[in-house]
Amino acid sequence: VTSKTSDPALRTRLLSRAEARDLTIQVSEMIPMQGNSQFVSSGYSLVIQGDSITSHLPYFGRAYAAPYSGGNVFSFDAPVLKYSVDSRKKGVVKVMVSTKTIDDNFTFYIELYENNKVSVRVNTVNRQGISYLGELTD
Repeated sequence: VTSKTSDPALRTRLLSRAEARDLTIQVSEMIPMQGNSQFVSSGYSLVIQGDSITSHLPYFGRAYAAPYSGGNVFSFDAPVLKYSVDSRKKGVVKVMVSTKTIDDNFTFYIELYENNKVSVRVNTVNRQGISYLGELTD
């Protein structure tokens, strides 16, 4: 996922999008904690726009509590509760976003690479963690 060379213009673009809370990530692969990684059909995404987060992600893993909503717990619109950007590591911009829904508390750890590739790790209270790979889109 990482890029070998660092391009200051691409890094600046990634950093400004992260700081502006303007991220649209199209997911192409999910990596559950148990089992094999799986490519997913198009249409799965994670969008951070200002103070809101829209998650439409597939989930495979162990749940420790039943969802109140009865649906896919990883599909929701919710307010951003915490948000931070870390650009200390060369070639990657890291974003941490946390939110809460009726079903769970979510923390997203997003790594944005200069080649527009993205890795997302999600931790929740009531489920096993899961990771995704995808791409940053406009």
